[in-house]
Amino acid sequence: MSNASSCSSSSPHASSVEHEARLLEVLPALCKGLGLNTSNWGFLGKGMFNIVFHFDLQKADEVSSPLPCVIRIANAYELEENDDCDSPDEIVKQVMTEACERTLNSALVLRHVHQYISNTPEMLHVDATQDNALKCPFSIQTRLPGQPMEKIWKTLDLAAKFEIAEQVADFRFKAETVKFKGWGQLKAASTSGIDGEHHSLRPEYELSSESPLPPTRTLKEECQRLLLTHNPANQQLSDEDEPCDVEDLVAYGKLCHVFAEMSSDPALEQYFSANIYDAHFAHIDLHMGNILISPSTDSNGKTSYKVGIIDFDCLASLPKILSRGAPAFLWQNDIFEENPDVHWDGDVDFTPRKFRDFRDHPHGDEVKSYYDWYVMDKLYRERGSAAVREWWESTYGDATLVRRIASLVLWGLDASIGCVQALEELSEERRERIQGETVRVPFPLDLSGNTQEASGEAASDAFEKETTDQPPIPLEVDQPSPGRLGLLVAAVVSVVAAIVIGIEVRKALDR
Repeated sequence: MSNASSCSSSSPHASSVEHEARLLEVLPALCKGLGLNTSNWGFLGKGMFNIVFHFDLQKADEVSSPLPCVIRIANAYELEENDDCDSPDEIVKQVMTEACERTLNSALVLRHVHQYISNTPEMLHVDATQDNALKCPFSIQTRLPGQPMEKIWKTLDLAAKFEIAEQVADFRFKAETVKFKGWGQLKAASTSGIDGEHHSLRPEYELSSESPLPPTRTLKEECQRLLLTHNPANQQLSDEDEPCDVEDLVAYGKLCHVFAEMSSDPALEQYFSANIYDAHFAHIDLHMGNILISPSTDSNGKTSYKVGIIDFDCLASLPKILSRGAPAFLWQNDIFEENPDVHWDGDVDFTPRKFRDFRDHPHGDEVKSYYDWYVMDKLYRERGSAAVREWWESTYGDATLVRRIASLVLWGLDASIGCVQALEELSEERRERIQGETVRVPFPLDLSGNTQEASGEAASDAFEKETTDQPPIPLEVDQPSPGRLGLLVAAVVSVVAAIVIGIEVRKALDR
């Protein structure tokens, strides 16, 4: 969208205000033409892709309370309206085409996901064309209650943070049940329509009867294929006007070198051999700005918090090996405030090394311990001990190395945003691990099911979990070996702390 931003007038702030005022004049009439009775219009915010307004929708019975809604309008609107824009016509057309595709894709994703995950907006209407009063694509959806998590997180007590962490974990669990026969960005099968009713939602790389791809393709094989596709030298041959950047070539060479080393490492073979087409829905832009928190107080004065998930512009279908990075924003959210220049998007796998242990803000360690315990306990009860170990390894084990290199290969490499530094750190960490200079974090629990039943039952009672056929997680830690004693002690402390914290939280929530 950099092309659109380059078309702003000499006073960007004034231009934005003018756009907002102009839109507020035409939006009520637009909705009326769609048969919608609206009121209480106002500007809500503006993001990278959309400008958003809120309004109330009166239901057809005229008796029920108005339904809070939002209309999301592609930022390409500014490109069309700005008379001072000096972009060539083909650039304007390209930006608008991308906006139409993105609007339809987002609408289809939301419609599909809302069937499985209730704490998401409901899509009411989408027009993914320029054939409307705005001359720009837009969508209308219900407005979830609450404030962005980033605005209130520090004001919440520990019990509230645990309650929210549980719901974030539950959302990620539910996302893994929404399956697709393919991987990559989720897109509409066709963009030649207005409302998306007759379009299907498909992953970018789909497995079908017509597909020339084999029924199983490993992560390693897919990475090898896309490494050739992303070669900057190949892109230069197809675009004579834009010569290949030397920095991009150097970064690409580094990427190929690190991938070749890691993909031939026997210790990582099980992760590279994962079937990339065994994939599910993943919200790859899940952070505090896209999570809404809505408090409510019952008749007894007890406050609870409900989580809502928004912003479905960046959605994908991914295998577990690529989707299970821990939600580090729950315990490392102060990194941005303390280090505004750091290149980091909240992905725990790509946290710069000097910030790995940055959890000195209130409740950071407690929230992480509780989140890990909640996930492992839920997995153990519903899917058994193998699922718990698989989650731990894919979230904190050697899979983190594979996920980092695979992400850079699959999504492409940009030398300008810190990717080279990430590659250098990745290569160094792998070398240190091979040479024994660092030891991987051990799995903290003994899941044999035959030990420490009393401790497991006590933890289960404290957290008031429903009884199932699976016994609660036994809390005996593996016997330490001389080289792992320090890490094992830390793991024991983390697990015990999570149990104690959980007991206190449940007491607080029941008051």
